[in-house]
Amino acid sequence: MAIGVTKELSQFTGKVGRCEHDHVVEVLSSGFGFCAECANEIDGYHTLYVVPAGFQTPGSGDYEV
Repeated sequence: MAIGVTKELSQFTGKVGRCEHDHVVEVLSSGFGFCAECANEIDGYHTLYVVPAGFQTPGSGDYEV
């Protein structure tokens, strides 16, 4: 069983950022990104990425509650 890890992206541009191995990762409207390149290189890779603090998740809208 794999245990999930969540990390913040570096060099975030508002839609994409860089994983810990400097690959480009896109954050989807779900709020998470996954590095397919790392998954191909590392057996059992399971890290998810989120936008850094201070940024809005792409596709989440500007809704007031």
